Parts: sequence; C-alpha cells; structure tokens
Amino acid sequence: MEAIPRVLVSRDMIKMIPGIKCLRANILPLHHSGNHQFTSTASNKVTFQIPSFPNSYINTKRSFIRFVLKTSANGVLVPQANPFRRLLLKSSRGQVLEDIDNYDTLCRLFQNMKTKQTLEAEAVSTKDIRAVDVGKNLSKMTNVSGQMTKHTLQSGILGDWQEYLVPVSSMVASSGYAFQLELFLNEDAKVVGSTNTNPATYSLEEVSFDVELVEVSDAIMADINSELANGAQIPLPYKLWRSHQTALSGAGTEHKIDISESAMNLTNMYSVIMPQSWSQKQSVTNTKYLAKEFDPYSFYGGRKALSASGAFTDAADYVNKYVWRYGSTFYPQSPIELVPDSTLALETSLATLDLKNNERPFMATLEDNATESHPRFESRDFVLAHSFRKSGDKGIVSGLNSANSGAPISLQLHFNSNPNASLPKSVQTFIEQENTLYIKPNGESSTVAN
Repeated sequence: MEAIPRVLVSRDMIKMIPGIKCLRANILPLHHSGNHQFTSTASNKVTFQIPSFPNSYINTKRSFIRFVLKTSANGVLVPQANPFRRLLLKSSRGQVLEDIDNYDTLCRLFQNMKTKQTLEAEAVSTKDIRAVDVGKNLSKMTNVSGQMTKHTLQSGILGDWQEYLVPVSSMVASSGYAFQLELFLNEDAKVVGSTNTNPATYSLEEVSFDVELVEVSDAIMADINSELANGAQIPLPYKLWRSHQTALSGAGTEHKIDISESAMNLTNMYSVIMPQSWSQKQSVTNTKYLAKEFDPYSFYGGRKALSASGAFTDAADYVNKYVWRYGSTFYPQSPIELVPDSTLALETSLATLDLKNNERPFMATLEDNATESHPRFESRDFVLAHSFRKSGDKGIVSGLNSANSGAPISLQLHFNSNPNASLPKSVQTFIEQENTLYIKPNGESSTVAN
C-alpha cells in the first residue's frame, strides 16, 4: 500500500449546518444578588443552579467563575490563593456527580503542572504570581477595594477537562435546572496571611458563573429529542477526582498508605505530603512571603526548603524510596530509590503522566534566591504520581478496575528521617477516574448505561 503526504492535497472547507449560534450568559449565585459578600465565616457557600437553557449546550472551555476578591487592610494573598475548599456538583434530581474535598489542594496540584509561561500569562487573572517577579507584585496581593479574579473549575463535567459540549437542555426535570454547583469557601488562614499580628480576612463579591452557550435550531433539537424518546442515550464522558487523607503517625521512617477506592476505570493517582494543620501566618514580609513555611500549599518530601530568611536549607525528612502496590502487583515492579536526589521521582511522574516533552511543567523549573537556585520539585512542589493507563487513546477504557477485587491501593514510603519531627504531616492522595454520564429521556441521567 502506498500513499502521498497529506500536505500535498488541499481540500475545500465544509460549511457548518445552519441553525447553530453562540451566546454568553451570566449565572448569579442562588438567592443572592451580584453584589452579595461571601466570607469564610458567613455566607460561606456559593451555589449556582445551572438553568436548562432551551436548545442549548454549554461550552465548558469558554466558561469560568469570576469574582471580586478583597482582603482586609492587613491581609496579603498567599502565592496562589484558593478561595474554595470543596466542590459539589449535583444533577437536577439530586444525584451527586462530583464531590471533591480538599479542592484547593487539587487546584494547586494542577497549577504546578502548567508551564511557567502559562502561569505568567494567567497571573493577572488568577492572582497566581509565583511565576513572575514576586517583589514587584506583592503589593497587589493586598487590595481592600478588590480585584477581578478568574477561577477555572477543576471539574470533570463543567470544567476545562470536559471535551464535549454539555447538553443542559436535555437534562431538565421537575426542578427546572440542569445542575446545581456548590463551592464551599476556604478558611482565612489558607487564603491570606497577615502583615501584622492581627487576624486577616478575605471576601468575595460580584460572583458570577460566565458560560458560553451553543444554541441549536428547533429542527436539530427535535431530532435529538426524537432519538431520546426512542430509547437512545447521550453519553457524556468525564473525569472524577476523590480525595483521601492519611495522617503520618509515630516517629518511624517507613509508612504504608492504604487507599480504598472502588473505580471501574481508575487512571491516575497523585500523592502529596502536607502539614496536618495550618494556622495563619503573621508579620508577612517580601522575604517571608516566599518561604516554604509561609505557603499553605507547599508540598514536602524533597531535599530543600526556602527559609523565612531567604536562604535554602537542607531537609532531613525527605523521601528516599517509594512504590505503589495493588493486590500482588507493584508499580513499578521494584521500589524507586531516590539517590542522590529526587530527580528520578520527578522524571517518573512526568513520564507516567505524559508530560515529558518540551512544555515542562512549572514544578520542574528552578526556584531562585539571592545567591543560588534549586528545582521547585525539590524545594516545595514534590509529588508522587502514577498512571494506570495502558493506552493514551481517548475513548478506550484502559485504566485499573479497583472495584474488581476490593483490595486497597497501597503507597509505601520510606523517609530519610522521622517526617513528623518538625511538624505533623499527612499524605493527601487524589484518585482520578473516568466515568460516563448517560443522559436519558425526561431529564433523567445516570452513570450506569441501560
């Protein structure tokens, strides 16, 4: 069989079917006007009821949450402020489709996997200034009058991860809306530090969910509804994350983390080491702002740390060996020994997540102080990740079926010294799986096909 290169044959463009148009809509929080103030102590849950727009689909890649983020006069936003700690998404019939606890940590985890250039370009909207000159931008992290901030949902259905248009008009039920999205506000200590010794606070105002809708004609929608009425279903694949937190107890150097998760198509796992508790940092300065101990989303396990004085210090409680296990199978087949540094853990994570290309993530870049530099992965962005995918092809179920045997997935960690010596720590693990939401007649939906 022979063929000529595709670039030698040009083709005319095909016209799109008529009757399709795009429009934007602003969805305000339930029971609140646009200028309502949300805080961590009062009105600490933002609820959106996504209407079943007639003949419409949501383009999630062109949709986002926006709000005016305000701090108290003594408040300074942490390097990448995460105002939401939990995401809950329900169908119109009350079925829980997504429930992500420790949502703020998941957001930081995926921010670290973006490129440095992307974080620089998004800094003005997301207020994540870690990739730019922090000294020149620190003053903007205190803003009593507020500044417009964009938040992209880390949701498998309504976020950037969704690759298909979401057919909200086919999900109407007696409730009159397609989805209910609930975002729970984070505590003050994890969003703002204090520039003095008094407690600092933050608030959100002018909150809105800005969505782009793709509207089709009545004729097109009639064909779709006819298919549904005849028993057809609309499959909507989506990613789902679950959070598992395990405290590291005792003074030993070997720890085994067992994670019980019943998933038919478990694709990826991410584990980070964090302090078990967090209190608001006080007397924050330019130098202290960059310190690992002043960032609530610093991940431990690496061999370096940037101190409050601006100097790099050596960590003694670093991870020097780890391995995943499910049943009698190890991933990889033998434990990964991190000698003489953590580079092998970084490269293994990048390779298994298909991130090993020219667009290196931010966590693989260098962090500088006045005299030297060290990898961010080593100093504050340490993560252990593994992909169970057998193939990168989309549309193929190739992950791990952890519901098959009921056995837990284990992460075996070996530290150089007691990880709780300086402060108690825990392992935060996120399980990523792929599900399918089947949309049926009369607004019904289920994760189980007929």
